[in-house]
Amino acid sequence: MANRVTVASVIAAVGIVAVIGTMATVTSADDNDGNMLSSVKVSTVCAFTRYPEKCEQSLKHVVSDTSSPEDVFRDALNVALDEVSTAFQRSAHIGKDAQDKLSRNAMDVCKKLLDDATEDLRALARVKPADVVRHVKDLRVWVSGIMTYVYTCADGFEKPELKEAMDKVLQNSTELSSNALAILTRLGDLMPGKAKDLQATLAGAVGHDRRLLGWQMGDLGLKTLYYAEYANTGPGAGTSKRVNWPGYHVIGQADATPFTAGAFIDGASWLQSTGTPNVMGFTKG
Repeated sequence: MANRVTVASVIAAVGIVAVIGTMATVTSADDNDGNMLSSVKVSTVCAFTRYPEKCEQSLKHVVSDTSSPEDVFRDALNVALDEVSTAFQRSAHIGKDAQDKLSRNAMDVCKKLLDDATEDLRALARVKPADVVRHVKDLRVWVSGIMTYVYTCADGFEKPELKEAMDKVLQNSTELSSNALAILTRLGDLMPGKAKDLQATLAGAVGHDRRLLGWQMGDLGLKTLYYAEYANTGPGAGTSKRVNWPGYHVIGQADATPFTAGAFIDGASWLQSTGTPNVMGFTKG
């Protein structure tokens, strides 16, 4: 019997958020200076972020026709920084309603997390444009950590009314940070004239309820997505009755390898130090 191939891509408990999206760009015929966004519209850059409308609103007045990909990422960071700073200030009003000890402790932790997120965003914004593409993997982990700070802030409140109030205060911060991460994730893979939304489901147990994989109603990106499956098992793993989207594929091991922990999150450079059990590629089970 052929060995069953599984993927053991382990994401460490540091709160890394995988946001898979690809930006589209358009270049002019006489563009020889490496500026791939010389004629791109903000709507193109934002098309495959998680919150495209908010992305467009936040960037349309700061991104110019001559903005480079690195500039767009830095602009996205700066608008996220502004929102985190605003959330930090607004959280003080919620703190007035935190009367019991647990709520006050949660408020103190929240303020510390938002302060850390603010400082990290400021440090990221100082990264030189030339270093952005060179260190995309490290920066992606950094931005993911910032998002974890913001999400954890609201999760510390046990009283529903306080958590709901903090969620509202943090909404813009979380959405704009998510957009910045989406822009960064495929920064090095900008391809002129192409737009792709990328998702891969590899060697996992696929149940009947596809919402477990982030499924949502609607037709956004159906003509431009890339959705791949490889060696899945379980009651919903059969591929004979899958949708007929142009971008849907059943892939082999060679195409699946870039989505393993070693390749996708550069796991060999840092996962071992976390003490988390992990496998960089495939295992035979």
